[in-house]
Amino acid sequence: MFHYKKIFNNKKTLIIILSFLFALSVQKNFLFQGSDVLLINSIKSLNFEKLSSDWVSTYTDHIPVYTYFNYLLINLFSINIINLILISILVLCSYSLFYINNYFYNKLNSENIFLWFAFFLFIFHEKSFFSGVAGQSILSHVYAPSIYGVLMFSSFAFFLYNRYFLSIFILVLAVYFHPTYLIHSFFLFIGYIFYLIKNTKTKQLLIYSFFYAILIFPVVAYIYLNFLVDDKLVSVMAREILVYKRIPHHANINVWLSSKDFQSLAIIIFALYLIRSNKKIFIPLAVVFGFSFSLSIIQYFIASNSLALAFPWRSSVFLMPLSSLLIFTYFLQSSNNYHDRYKYYYMLTFLIVASIFFIKSNLYLNDDNKNFKKKEPLYIYLKGKNKEIDKLLLPLNINDIRLNTGIPIFVSWKYHPFKNSEILDWDKRINLNKTFYSTTNFRNKIKTLETINILDAISHFVIFKESDNNNFREICNKYFNYKKYFIYDYKSCNFTRLKNR
Repeated sequence: MFHYKKIFNNKKTLIIILSFLFALSVQKNFLFQGSDVLLINSIKSLNFEKLSSDWVSTYTDHIPVYTYFNYLLINLFSINIINLILISILVLCSYSLFYINNYFYNKLNSENIFLWFAFFLFIFHEKSFFSGVAGQSILSHVYAPSIYGVLMFSSFAFFLYNRYFLSIFILVLAVYFHPTYLIHSFFLFIGYIFYLIKNTKTKQLLIYSFFYAILIFPVVAYIYLNFLVDDKLVSVMAREILVYKRIPHHANINVWLSSKDFQSLAIIIFALYLIRSNKKIFIPLAVVFGFSFSLSIIQYFIASNSLALAFPWRSSVFLMPLSSLLIFTYFLQSSNNYHDRYKYYYMLTFLIVASIFFIKSNLYLNDDNKNFKKKEPLYIYLKGKNKEIDKLLLPLNINDIRLNTGIPIFVSWKYHPFKNSEILDWDKRINLNKTFYSTTNFRNKIKTLETINILDAISHFVIFKESDNNNFREICNKYFNYKKYFIYDYKSCNFTRLKNR
């Protein structure tokens, strides 16, 4: 006979079940939406449509471990394995965060565990108390390299429970999946060392440091040789493009800094104050915060683009969720005497909160992802023309075309390279694209189109009907007529006809 009390009394089993329920409350984006374009390097080797001829497939890969990891899994199973990976990451996030908080207050029983998870679900979905500054977050409903920052939570949990070598290994693994976490892993590692100095022999500290250095060296060398060694002028121009044009909302502190970020700062400082007596938690987090805050202040005053692209403030994606949960756990322990009296209400609270987010994410009632393609029905139409279209030029505001259609495109705003020289090439393509679609002079539009074709031979280009005025229809013999678009066959266009008019 099934006894639910046995599960409730087994803390590990209960945590796994509640973590899995949390993961199921998060509805993943449609597979090829948003940051999933980063999968292109994983699937191009599988002869996925024609994407090996897309310009982005020539980018210097800044996430080779992420690429190869996904390639292996997709090759062994199918593209849908991505959904299972995301669920696993969500479960790991929940599990790791709980055990960090459990170390802070190890008297969490089955009753207040339900209340803790109810709060965790709330702040994750509400986002204000889970996300970091500069519009960055460690985890969301999108599968991207950044979600492997969850490994930093796991590393910290293993550190708290004295599994130091495993903790360091997992900390470095997060960097291999997403090199942006490089300096933040260093901050946390220094935090580990600062705590261990008092109670660990010098020889052991040197072994830990050597272990970290050996593990981190390959990724540091890869980043340096592939992305930092470049012509000085090229480097300066590329950094300016990223900081001021492509990602100012992440990299330019004058753009992203808002009152909400001061709220985040207050929460982190308050959490550090509450946990100050627990040195094993306090010291590493205080060190991470100290480095991140100091470098962010320096960047603000000296406006260094190099420092901005190191994203010292990105540590907030790790500190914010931890701080919010540690504050809640602190107050949860202070009211422990009342838990037995209200234990069933806590269970009910969790079930209500979980149900709200299950319904809100439409996981079962109305799958929003099914409506994704309806937002841009051009995807479905182009997918049907895949064999006829080899490379496409289209407006920058039409996103997610590549993976949804299998058709290479000239350029997109969403996915940019990271190597300095390639960033300049990307910017050139972006400017040509904008010029083509913004100019009203038809002869200038043709000149730009010819320049685009010389740079990267296109087979078709998309024009909004309202802006065409039948101009291209007079010189192009073949085109597709679909709703508000004309999709012209570039090779069928006789540009000399225009010159003779």
